[in-house]
Amino acid sequence: MMHATLNNRQARLLMRIRWLAWGAIAILIAADFAARADRHPCRRGLRLHTQYGDYLMTIRIILAATALAGSVLLSACNSAPETEAPTEAETATSQIAITGQWSRETAFGQDAGGAFMTINNSGTGADRLTGGSTPVAGEVQVHTVDMTDGVMRMRQLEDGLEVPAGGSVTLKPGSFHIMLMQLSQPLGQGETVPLTFNFEKAGPVEVELVVEPVGSQGPDAAGGSND
Repeated sequence: MMHATLNNRQARLLMRIRWLAWGAIAILIAADFAARADRHPCRRGLRLHTQYGDYLMTIRIILAATALAGSVLLSACNSAPETEAPTEAETATSQIAITGQWSRETAFGQDAGGAFMTINNSGTGADRLTGGSTPVAGEVQVHTVDMTDGVMRMRQLEDGLEVPAGGSVTLKPGSFHIMLMQLSQPLGQGETVPLTFNFEKAGPVEVELVVEPVGSQGPDAAGGSND
């Protein structure tokens, strides 16, 4: 079935087929007129060679072949899938920048630690933090804190954390945060810990966590490190 509209390629092809068809028709009309003149007793000056009858038949065959080829080509173009222009959502991209990243000192034998930061997205599309990796932990999870019956409980965000386009999300104690699970070593105050975050659109983003003392609310808060 013909599409309601033709794309540029189909339109150009159709135009060429039309020109070929009209050209063949014009030649057919001219040859037919010449053949008629050849038979007319008053137009002996316009007589053509006796082979014009064969030429006329050849032109008719060419015209039929042109029409058939045009039909086949148009059918092939219409059956081929059209490439749709990408939507605004598909062309939207994210631009991720992470600032103020830090962690807390952990005790010997402690198997989990927290990480906090601000994630900025200056792009035109939202992105999602899905997890990450670090050499000091077996797993990196995205968590939040819920209040249930007056008790604060941590909960893993299985689908990750969305970072809106043109916006930011702050990960801090008592709210969204990163959990470093299965620590292979304690996190010591003043150390830096490499951490790679995974985003759906932006891909991997590498940062270094600054380890703050136990109970710290961040490097910019009172009680944070002054390094």
